[in-house]
Amino acid sequence: MKTIWSAALVAALGALSGSVYVGGRAISDKISAQTAQISALSSKTELLLEDLRGNARPEAGHLHTDVRVSAIHSQMDQVTDPVVVVGDSITELALLPAAICGRPVINAGIGGLAISNYLPLVDAIFGNKRVPLIVVALGTNDSQKAYRDAAPIAKRYTALTAALTAKTDSFVYAGIPPIEKAPLSDMYFSTALADQNDSDIRKLADARSIAFIDFRAKMSGEKLTTDGVHLTADSYKPWLTAMVGTIQQKLGCNVGSK
Repeated sequence: MKTIWSAALVAALGALSGSVYVGGRAISDKISAQTAQISALSSKTELLLEDLRGNARPEAGHLHTDVRVSAIHSQMDQVTDPVVVVGDSITELALLPAAICGRPVINAGIGGLAISNYLPLVDAIFGNKRVPLIVVALGTNDSQKAYRDAAPIAKRYTALTAALTAKTDSFVYAGIPPIEKAPLSDMYFSTALADQNDSDIRKLADARSIAFIDFRAKMSGEKLTTDGVHLTADSYKPWLTAMVGTIQQKLGCNVGSK
């Protein structure tokens, strides 16, 4: 009888031991799986941030820039003779009119891009299509502190314009909207460089007899941005007025027409 109880006790303890082991392993496996998911999410977040900064890595895959390029190209295929506004996140976030002077308008803004990042995307966006007018509204991201030792912005503007010349005969250059003091702008941007870039773009436009949109002359006061760089809803009103007015003048239609 003693032997029988001992065997049963051993069996019970073994079962309990196995249950604890299996349960512990299940918990451990669950923790490991969650850790792996957090790590993967962290990696994807970092890739997305790099993409938004205009420094996308090959492993980033189908992120923001890829989506925007596909969307812009698709919209280009759906219209005839559009006005195309090439830009960064400031343009992308703008609510551009559907048409100006009877011509459809394509918002070709891509958040996070500097001029050199936009250059290799030109063919993917435009394909073989030529358009009556391209507005180039880039330069804000070229005003980041990382570009302080880079060549003058006019050199990058010239390279992009050369690539876009195959797509249009007519240009408008847009200046850089004001950059205000805020955590984001203080960390990444140089207001002095932004001022210099805005001036250089204007000089380049004058030298080439290209219309220039002077956002800074139209946008004054404080709290123009949400984070020092991106515009508030109210700030987009003078931004849009300046953008549309210059395009209307360039196309030769009456101010206020659509």
